[in-house]
Amino acid sequence: MVRAVASFDSSGGESAGSRSDVSERYPVCNAKDVSRVLRRHGFDMISQKGSHQKWRHANGRQVIVAMHGNKPIPIGTLKSIIEGCGLSVEDFP
Repeated sequence: MVRAVASFDSSGGESAGSRSDVSERYPVCNAKDVSRVLRRHGFDMISQKGSHQKWRHANGRQVIVAMHGNKPIPIGTLKSIIEGCGLSVEDFP
């Protein structure tokens, strides 16, 4: 399953149109999927406090992932994780 994020026009409103207006597609994945991708790309879990795991790469990139089992990660949280780890959307399942 893939979620789409609608593109916005310069006036700040959502642009009308078909699926071709979609700027990016984000996968629906859970924290286990994210941790698998991070480990595959050289991140190590360095600490955990409650349900939040801290992952760090050898080059200093760091990201926090909230582990809530098989519950899907909200799209905004997933976008933040992707930006923080420096990977692309295509790296995620």
